Amino acid sequence: MKSLFIGLCLSITSALTAFAQEGTPPPLMPVDEKSGLITYSEVVEVSGATAEQLYNRMHNWFNSYFKSPSSVIQKKDAEAKKIDGKHGITMYKTVVEKKQEKKYNAGIVKYSINVAAKEGKYRYKITNIFKHQSPKLPVEKWLDENDANKEANYQYLNQIHEHMNAMIEDLKAAMEKGDSEETDDW
Repeated sequence: MKSLFIGLCLSITSALTAFAQEGTPPPLMPVDEKSGLITYSEVVEVSGATAEQLYNRMHNWFNSYFKSPSSVIQKKDAEAKKIDGKHGITMYKTVVEKKQEKKYNAGIVKYSINVAAKEGKYRYKITNIFKHQSPKLPVEKWLDENDANKEANYQYLNQIHEHMNAMIEDLKAAMEKGDSEETDDW
């Protein structure tokens, strides 16, 4: 009976150790089948909105969402109803020291964002995501389940995923509502 109890305790300890080592779950990142790059992309319909209105909304969104829109926007094409930009976010490594969680700057991740409009719809595409270092490190490498640093990599990927989703939701809200001036018919 005693050996059964010890065996059971060892099994539970092994299972808990294996679970604890798993820690951060792998993020569900959208990977483009053709390019193999992590890519956030969607065509969103906005009924009743003209391409011009959608272009103005996206331009207003770039100007309000980013602290320094002039450094983000790389190309504005009012005729093609398209804005291309590049931006970066700071990643943090979270560690526990003396029972306190602390965050440390882990570097900058840069990405490209493109938004284009047509009558009644727009498309956003966020891709070319990489850690800013020399040489640049494509974040797709962090998806490797066999990497010795997978815990930290998964933390970084989850931060990127959360940031991108929040940014996309903000863009969608801005593109849907537009300015009150647009609906002010006289």
